[in-house]
Amino acid sequence: MGFHLKRLANPYTIFVIAWSICLYLYSLNWAGIFPPISASLYIFLIILIVIFAVIGFFYNYLKFPFSSMEPIKLNYKMLLLIVTLLWLPNFAYSGIPIINSVRDDDFGIPIFKVFVLSFNCFLSVYGFYLFLFSGKKKYLLGTAYCLFFFVLLISRGTIIMCLSTMFFLWINVKKPVITIKKFLGIFVGLISIIYLFGVAGNWRTIKDISSYSPTFDDSYNSDVILKLGDASDSFKHNIIPNEFFWTYLYVTSPLSNLEYNVEKNSPSFTLSNAFSLFTNEILLDAVSKRVDESFNIKPKKPDLIVEQLTVCTTLAGSYDYAGWGGMVFFMVLFSVFPLAYICLILKNPLGVIGIATLCTMFFFSMFDNMLILSGLTTQLLFPILFSFINRVKLSKAD
Repeated sequence: MGFHLKRLANPYTIFVIAWSICLYLYSLNWAGIFPPISASLYIFLIILIVIFAVIGFFYNYLKFPFSSMEPIKLNYKMLLLIVTLLWLPNFAYSGIPIINSVRDDDFGIPIFKVFVLSFNCFLSVYGFYLFLFSGKKKYLLGTAYCLFFFVLLISRGTIIMCLSTMFFLWINVKKPVITIKKFLGIFVGLISIIYLFGVAGNWRTIKDISSYSPTFDDSYNSDVILKLGDASDSFKHNIIPNEFFWTYLYVTSPLSNLEYNVEKNSPSFTLSNAFSLFTNEILLDAVSKRVDESFNIKPKKPDLIVEQLTVCTTLAGSYDYAGWGGMVFFMVLFSVFPLAYICLILKNPLGVIGIATLCTMFFFSMFDNMLILSGLTTQLLFPILFSFINRVKLSKAD
């Protein structure tokens, strides 16, 4: 007897899980720098979670044709060669970031680099897709090869998102059943990763500070992060290791920044504000930059409680442009987006990759607006493109 993880691996349920965890952790009040959640925002988020939970419940009763289709096997070696050739002009243009310490924003040929990054992400996940269906480890090597390019870019966020998509893909393809024993194993593994994340954060911070402050005590401790977040006595005196405070801040800071903006600003929902919202919070960032320049629109940046904690959830931008009406407008479009996409991939064998990508987008929505990230959202187009190419090849063969 066990629990079918497939019930959780849809974008709506993933959204509910992510935001519920965030709200629960925030309610612990372990970080003194974070303001309490206002009643209006709390009620808004609860209503949002309930709506998405209901949609996710009915989603699980839908049957998608692509779930029982044979996988599409493209010429993976050729695709890897193509993406390698596409990376070369980007490296020639700005060098290799891991060697030259070039920031992600400054790397590569504008616009072109977005396509290459998105294509590379898709190929890494596609290799894992082939491995799940065939069991051949050579496809895992292709996946690792694609991820290596992101190591060269020092793009940890992109690697995490690719791995997240693979995780959701695994659930949708293998439909695993989790027993108590497996759950405990996953739980212990997750706790270990979170702890090591905190250890790495402490060491990196201590090293950075000691590099410009010779008198700084460089012995291992969590004092810096506890001071930055103004850790409460309830956290300091419980049995949870201080290293876990890193993850706590990362998970809850987006919600704190959203609350901070709600308290500080009160924009109204006007036609002009709605247009700016649509341009900067719905359109891909590669497109919105050009639209802003054409219409002389100055993009807004949400206010931050602490400069180091930069994420603000997927809602902060829409609120800063058009207030409460802006958040409602955005979430209506956000909730309809997966349904519209599913209609496009119903008979597409690669549709399962699209669903996994949507799950990643909706999970990380608690950190930032994933909808406008060109490198992530455009990955949804590749299942459609390659399915079309495959049909053309088959029709010519006939």
